[in-house]
Amino acid sequence: MQGLRNIFACLVHESQECIIDLVQNLNALDPASGVLLYNGSADPGLLKQGFPFARYGVQLHPSPRPLSWGRLHEFALDCIEFALGTGGFDILTIVDSDQLCTRPGYSNYMARFLDGRSRVGVLGNSPGVQRACDAAGPAVAAHQEIELWRPFLQRFPDGERKFVHWSFWPSTVFTSEAARDLVSFFRNDPQLRQIMAQTRIWASEEVILPTLAALLGYEVAPNPCSYDYVRYRVPYSLTDADNALSRPDVFWMHPVPRQYRDPLRAHLRHKYNHYDRTGHTGQKRAGVHLDSPEPQPILLTLPILARMRAIEGWLVDDEADLLIGALCRAVGTLKDTRAIVEVGSYCGRSTVVLASVLQSLQMRHAKVYAIDPHDGKLGALDQGLKQLAPSMEKFQRNIAGAGLSAFVHGIRGCSVEVEWDKPVCFLLIDGLHDYLNVARDFHHFEPWLASGGYVAFHDYAHYYPGVVTFVNGLLAGGSYRKVACAASLIVLQKSGDAQRLKSSRAEPLVSCIMPTANRRAFVPNAIRFFLRQDYVNRELIIVDDGSDPVSDLIPNDPRIRYIRTEERRTMGAKHNLACEHARGEIIVHWDDDDWYSEWRLSYQVTELLKHPPMTLTGLSRLLFYSPNDHRAWEYVYPNLQRPWVCGSTFCYRKEFWVRHRFPDQNEGADTVFVWGLTDAGVVSLPNHRWLVGIVHSGNTSPKRTGDPAWHPLPPDDVRKLLGSDLPLYETPAVPLGYP
Repeated sequence: MQGLRNIFACLVHESQECIIDLVQNLNALDPASGVLLYNGSADPGLLKQGFPFARYGVQLHPSPRPLSWGRLHEFALDCIEFALGTGGFDILTIVDSDQLCTRPGYSNYMARFLDGRSRVGVLGNSPGVQRACDAAGPAVAAHQEIELWRPFLQRFPDGERKFVHWSFWPSTVFTSEAARDLVSFFRNDPQLRQIMAQTRIWASEEVILPTLAALLGYEVAPNPCSYDYVRYRVPYSLTDADNALSRPDVFWMHPVPRQYRDPLRAHLRHKYNHYDRTGHTGQKRAGVHLDSPEPQPILLTLPILARMRAIEGWLVDDEADLLIGALCRAVGTLKDTRAIVEVGSYCGRSTVVLASVLQSLQMRHAKVYAIDPHDGKLGALDQGLKQLAPSMEKFQRNIAGAGLSAFVHGIRGCSVEVEWDKPVCFLLIDGLHDYLNVARDFHHFEPWLASGGYVAFHDYAHYYPGVVTFVNGLLAGGSYRKVACAASLIVLQKSGDAQRLKSSRAEPLVSCIMPTANRRAFVPNAIRFFLRQDYVNRELIIVDDGSDPVSDLIPNDPRIRYIRTEERRTMGAKHNLACEHARGEIIVHWDDDDWYSEWRLSYQVTELLKHPPMTLTGLSRLLFYSPNDHRAWEYVYPNLQRPWVCGSTFCYRKEFWVRHRFPDQNEGADTVFVWGLTDAGVVSLPNHRWLVGIVHSGNTSPKRTGDPAWHPLPPDDVRKLLGSDLPLYETPAVPLGYP
C-alpha cells in the first residue's frame, strides 16, 4: 500500500500548551499524516486562544460535542464522518491527548503491514473475542447485558459468537471502508440507536466499535505497533522512555502527563531537537552573520547605544546595532507604513533603541507600540518562568527620561488581547520565549506586517529552543528570508509575495465557497460554471445542510469538496464553516443559483490584488433575470454614503475573514457583515457583466423589483449575455452534465 493516507484523530480537553506539544510531536515524526483535533471539553474556546492551528496543517472539527469519560464512541464517529467528507483517508489513528509518538515513519510502517490485507477493519491490542471468564473490564460489563444485545446480534452470521471484542483505545486504528460502514450503521440503524440509549457499557468506544466492525464482516487484527508502553495509568520513568525509543516496533507512549514541563514529555521533546524539522540550529555565540552583502550599510548610532546602556535589560550592543540598522531600512523603504510593534518591553531597553531611531530621523508621525503585561513574568514555559517585580512604572519613567514619550505608545496587556488595525513595517518579538507564546505573538500581528516588512526575534539561541524551532519553521516556509543575526537577535524580511499561498502555480489558490440547502435543481449549474472558469488554481467547497443531500450530484473532481452537516445552520454560520475549510489565500462567494461567466475569477482576483489585504471587493451594480416571466433588471445600490457590495459577489483574502467572521443569522447576514466593517476597505468593481442573479421563488433574500433601485431592462440584453447558457433556464428539464 503505497502513499498511505493517515489521519491522527485527537480528542483534547485541556492544556493548550500540551495540545500544541502533541501537534508538534505528530507533525515532526510523521509529517505525511494529517492531524484532526476534536474539542471534547465544555469550553468552546479551548482551541481559540490565538494559536493558528490551520497554518500548521491541523484541522479543527467544526462541531464537536462535550463528552464524558467512558462514552467516546461519538468522538470517533464524528471524526470519521468529518474526515471522509474532507478528503478521505486510508486509516484513521486514535491519539489520546496524553499520548506521544516515539519514532518517525509511522504511516510507512502501517502501509507495509496493511499491504494485501483488504478485510482489516480495526487494529488493536486484543484481536480475539473477549470471553466472559477472562475478559477485560469493559468487556465484562458488556457480557452482563447480553440479553439487551441478543436480538441485535442475531441479525448477523455468528453474531453471538463475535460478541464481544475490545481494544484499548489509544493508538486504535480504523481502516476507511470499515470506518465508513460504522458511521453509516450508527447513523441509520434504529435498533442500534435504541440499544445505545439503554446500554451501561463503559469505555463504549473500546467495546462497541470493534465489535460492530467484526459483526459487519471486518477483521479485528493485531496492531503491529507494540502496546508495551501504551498502558492504563502506568507511570513511566526516563529509562522506560529510552527503552521505548530503542525499540523499532514502539511508536507510542501512553500516558504522558498533560503538563508541558513534565520530565517524560520534555525528554521526548529533547530527543527530537524540540521537534525542529529544518535541521537548522540556534545561534550560540555573538557576532553578526549576513547571508549576503547588504546593498546599503546599516546605520550605527553611538548616542542611541549609550542611552540604551543606562536601562535595565538584556539587549547587548551587537543586537542593538542590528536593530537600529534594520529599523532604518524598514522605515526607509516602507515610507507609508509608520507603525512599529514591540511585543515584550520590560523596562524599555529595546523600546528606547527603536524610538530613538524615529527621533533621530525626525519621523514625528511614526510610533513604537510597546506591548507588555508588565507582570514581572520572564522566561519560557518549557524552561521555567522567573517572577520579578512589575515593570510598568520603570518603563514609563525610562521612556519619559529619554525624552521619547512622543514616539512611544505603551499598551499594558498580552499581545493577543490587543485589537489591531494598522499596517506594520517592523515587528519585534521579545515576550515569553516558549514556542506557544512566540507563535501567538507573531501570528497575531503577522497579517498586518507589510510585504517587504521586517520582523526581529530576540533570544534566538539554544537556551530557548522554542524560539529557534519557530523561527526555523518560518524560514523553511519560504515566505520569509533571513537578513542578519547578531548574538541572539535574528532579523527576517517578509517576501514581496508572502501574502500569496505557496502552490505549484504562480497564481494564488482561490477557494470558492457555496452554502446550499435543498437546491438540487440549481447545484449542477453552479458546478458547471465553476468547472469552466479560465482561472486554473481554484477549489469549490460546498456546505450542504438541507433535508435532500446532493452528494450524488458532485462530480469526482479533486478540486471540489462536499461537506455535509445534519445540523441546520444559518447562512452566516455556513459561510464561516466553508471559510474554515478553505485552503486558498483568496475566498470568493459562489451562490448556487446565479449565473457566472468563465472569466469571473480571473477578473476578481486581478482586481483584488491591486488593493491592501484588508479589502472586500464585489459589485454594487448587478444584473437580474427572471426566467418565469422573461423580465430583466439592473439593480444600482443607491446609498453612496454607506459602502455596500452584494454578498454573492464577495471576494477577499482569507486573512480578511479571520478578522471579520460572518454573523450567525440568515437573511441580511452579508449586509450586516459589510456595514459592520470599520477597519477595512469596500471596493465596488466597475465591470459587472460577469454575474446575472436569477430571480425565483426560493431566493434566500427577497427581490423587491418594484423599488426605485431596480431599473427594468430589455430582456434581450441579459439573454444575450447568458448566450449558450440560456437554455439552462428556459428549459429546466434539459439534462445537465459537466463540461
